Amino acid sequence: MWRGVLLLPLLLLSETLATADHRLTGLERSREHSRHGSNNEAKAQQASSESTTSTSSPLSRWWSTVDNLLEGTSLAETGFFGDLRLAFGSNTPLYNINNRRRSLHPRDQQVLKTKCHVRPTTPEPTTGSGDVPNYTPTGSDGRPLPTQSIGDGHGGGGSEIIAVTSMCGNMGPGATVATNMSTGPNGQFAWLTCGIDPNDNSKGWQPPFATVEQIITYQGGLRQAVLSDQSPYRPCAKYVELFETAAGEFGVPALYIAAFALQESGCNPDIDGGGGEQGMMQISPEKCADAPDGNCKDVVYNVRTAVKYFADQLRSVGNNTIEAVGNYNGWYRGMNYGNATTWGINGDCCRCQRNLSYLQQFFNGWLQNIDAWNPWLGTIHNTDICT
Repeated sequence: MWRGVLLLPLLLLSETLATADHRLTGLERSREHSRHGSNNEAKAQQASSESTTSTSSPLSRWWSTVDNLLEGTSLAETGFFGDLRLAFGSNTPLYNINNRRRSLHPRDQQVLKTKCHVRPTTPEPTTGSGDVPNYTPTGSDGRPLPTQSIGDGHGGGGSEIIAVTSMCGNMGPGATVATNMSTGPNGQFAWLTCGIDPNDNSKGWQPPFATVEQIITYQGGLRQAVLSDQSPYRPCAKYVELFETAAGEFGVPALYIAAFALQESGCNPDIDGGGGEQGMMQISPEKCADAPDGNCKDVVYNVRTAVKYFADQLRSVGNNTIEAVGNYNGWYRGMNYGNATTWGINGDCCRCQRNLSYLQQFFNGWLQNIDAWNPWLGTIHNTDICT
């Protein structure tokens, strides 16, 4: 009852103001159009506008004025008047006399404020995506094999640095908790590349021995690595489920698979290597014979082929993870500096060299959830001259 009494004087006042406002608005429109040489068109538009307004209901004209009067007050957003504002809908935008530009009606401005009051944040990467192909591996009995997801272990039995006794001559691992250019949790550069000497080709690579279980890796495994701040694995986020499936099939840690993908291509499935290598995992051309429709970059085929190759290498070297990772990049036991830096068969393939910082980047960079390219890890950068 009292609301109706309060609205009566507002109704009379607003009707008067609405009429005046309409006349002023029409005059302003006429002046605006006449400045642009369109006086006749302006008159026609004005007449049309007046005709439309004259047939509109007094209640609509009254509400238009009340709505403008309430804008900016506490009554505008809550209670009875707030409900009325939502019920009547928006007004036709009017000219802004000061800057001659159309402006959003106050109601629309408020809607924008309501929807956008929280500043958008960068979406967290997802672990797996429906548009990324996956597959279901089966065992010899035809039953699906479980996917593999590394738990909260930190590798190396919970140690912070690798704990092995393998020596390179009289040199031990020389591991440090923190990674730098020449060392890290999985041993120093000179130990990982044992026997490779830029000044002596009479020597060759004698890889130290360490199993997968002895290698230090990022706590929480691949899924936690992807979700961490500034993780280099963010480009790999949508392939996590695929990596875990391949890990379960071939018994290789999912983090290793993602590390290979980062090292080889930055998790880009469309890469062509300088030596003809294909796809995300940069598998060599001779491994592409069975690719679906001849597409060696097919993500599932590419990943499965690469992981199977690494798993086979790991078994063939008695589970020596350091040697198997080197083999993935074309290293071999006894490889000397001259062998590693050969530019292909014809001497014209810079990218055909073996990256002599590969092991430092893989074990002390990617496996620690550290970008091995920023800073550029390793102390021999023989592929830097390649363009």
